[in-house]
Amino acid sequence: MPAGMEVKCEVCGEKKARYSCPKCPIRYCSVKCCKSHKANCNAKPAPPPSPPKPEGKDLIPHLYRSLKDSTLLSLCSSPYIKLAIQNEELKTIISTIDKTENRERALETALKTNHDFSEFVDKLLDVVSRERS
Repeated sequence: MPAGMEVKCEVCGEKKARYSCPKCPIRYCSVKCCKSHKANCNAKPAPPPSPPKPEGKDLIPHLYRSLKDSTLLSLCSSPYIKLAIQNEELKTIISTIDKTENRERALETALKTNHDFSEFVDKLLDVVSRERS
């Protein structure tokens, strides 16, 4: 979820939701709300679905679903990334990759031919890998 977007507790509706029910998609803010929801939750835990392979315009929403809020916040608050995304050349490369039919090939080409873009992607991956470990 992008920085700045706050999800409210779905039980009390008052505070920021920090936790999720392991059985259903309900988000809650506290032990009290967890217990309240748990008493009424009828969902059975489902096996984790295999993530769909994103294609085309579905890529960005897929990233938001697959990255934790803390990872997105780390990406958004990185001074290097904040500065880098203001670079017009990087914006053009990213936009070109996004508009291209074969994004994977365009990404590989950009990584091989543009040092600044390659460094930018490395920094993104460093943040994501730190958050996942």
